[in-house]
Amino acid sequence: MQKSENEFSFYNLFIPLTTKKAFLFIAIIGIVVFFNGLFGKFVWDDVTYIGLSRYIHEFNIVKLFAYNEFNSGGYYRPIPAVYFSALWNLFGIQTFYYHFVQVVLHIVDTCLLFLLFKKFLNKYISFFLSLIFLIHPVQVESVVYIGAAQSELLFIFGISALLLVTSSMKNIWYKIAFSLLLLLSLFTKETGFLFFIMASIYLLFFKKKSFIKMLPFIISPFFIYFPIRFWYAKVFFVKNISSPIGLLSLHQRFINIPEIIFYYIKVIFLPINIGVDQRWTVTQISFNTFYFPLMLGLIFIGLILFVGFSVKNFRNTYIFFVLWLFLGMGMLLQIFPLDMTVADRWMYFPIVGFLGIVGILIESNNFIQKNIKIFIYAGVILIVILSVRTIIRNADWVDSITLYSHDVKVDDNYDLEDNLGTDLAAMGYFKEALPHFLKGYKDSPHATNIYDLGLIYDKLGNYKLAEKYYYEVLTIKDIPKESDSVVVNTYNGLSKILLLHESPEVSKALLIKAVKRYPNNGTYWAYLALSEYSLGNKKEALYAALKAKDLLPNPTTLKLYSRIHDDLPIDIK
Repeated sequence: MQKSENEFSFYNLFIPLTTKKAFLFIAIIGIVVFFNGLFGKFVWDDVTYIGLSRYIHEFNIVKLFAYNEFNSGGYYRPIPAVYFSALWNLFGIQTFYYHFVQVVLHIVDTCLLFLLFKKFLNKYISFFLSLIFLIHPVQVESVVYIGAAQSELLFIFGISALLLVTSSMKNIWYKIAFSLLLLLSLFTKETGFLFFIMASIYLLFFKKKSFIKMLPFIISPFFIYFPIRFWYAKVFFVKNISSPIGLLSLHQRFINIPEIIFYYIKVIFLPINIGVDQRWTVTQISFNTFYFPLMLGLIFIGLILFVGFSVKNFRNTYIFFVLWLFLGMGMLLQIFPLDMTVADRWMYFPIVGFLGIVGILIESNNFIQKNIKIFIYAGVILIVILSVRTIIRNADWVDSITLYSHDVKVDDNYDLEDNLGTDLAAMGYFKEALPHFLKGYKDSPHATNIYDLGLIYDKLGNYKLAEKYYYEVLTIKDIPKESDSVVVNTYNGLSKILLLHESPEVSKALLIKAVKRYPNNGTYWAYLALSEYSLGNKKEALYAALKAKDLLPNPTTLKLYSRIHDDLPIDIK
């Protein structure tokens, strides 16, 4: 029986595949796969860098390009700062809109990638590869984690520049736009320079005669970027020592390279154990952590290089995508230490090189072409499986407690334990928070988690242990400047305990040190006034109460000064 011309057919839905159809399907699939990720809250660094940042809350481009949280510690990323500031001033704490914009950016990136692949490959293969880029679980961290929007922003500028350089570029305005897009990629993230390299490689491989003409437009962005970064913002390159991998020597970091490469191979081919904030390190050479991953990594690299000899008709294209993969992966090998050992969001650039290699293998393989229907079905099944895994992973990002509770099973480290403990404590679950702080303290004791232990024991009424950990914070030498608030809070918590549960002599001794270190802290002066008054030292108590009243004028300090002045009793409880 012959089918009616008007009868619905999936074949007719996709064939012929126009660019408009491809874009529509990419948009629909992207929204469906990431839909459950639209409802997550601020998690992880979102709270600090967006929710609590005074720079972000005031939309001031001049300040956002100057020194701030986004432009410090060796990083210069003003475009993400402007992006988040704009969203904050439009939507405040309504995270749905942040997620929606980010998913839209990812969809736009995928559409642009489809256009780039189409320059080299069959449009159907390009569409398939673009869908893998769109829905692969390794992308969840880049798409659902609000703070990772810089991945999409960097890519949208960089790939737009590449698409321009693959066009005729006869108009001077195209060349200026190309140069401006490269500059914006640098202002988004330091790895934007990879697009400078890929644009140069493309010109050398496919447009040799244009390379010299385009060279000024490739170089000129640096003459704008460097003065703004180094002279205006005063953000210089520094070694990252905020993670365990950053504390290792270059030789020790080399030992980690096989395991790092193996991790990214695993997460591409078998994205099961996915987690954020991975801070593991390899400090000893062993079969499982060095020789085995080294062997598999060499086999993987060897296969990529060997296959290159069998794709003669795509030789330059193949090398182009191999270099894309190797350059992208090279940035992740901790030669220059990063703030984590591995991170899925860092694969947003390198995965394109891998997909390009796969696309060339598909298009150049006669066996696949002869059995194309089987491979189409296999491709659909693969996309469905990856999409389901991505949807499941999206659910982990609903809030920080859910995320940390899941990911601590992937890599149980001090930072995840501290973060989980902090969020549980913020909700009043002090008993539940305690074991996480203890684990973090055991793994890597530092000022913050030591203070948190003191605070938890304080909340639980175990004042002896609270004292122990509070005092431990104060014995730490060379506490980083960013942890100064921890010291302030430690003096505050310990002073209360000593006033209520120890002798006034002990509390006075501590508070003299506190006001010497922080002479403008009115709370400390108030506590010192109480200690002096309890010891019968009215003159000293009155002086301290006056300082408290002047530095921290409020009903409490005014009442304190009045009662000391009039020799009235004070109930310090």
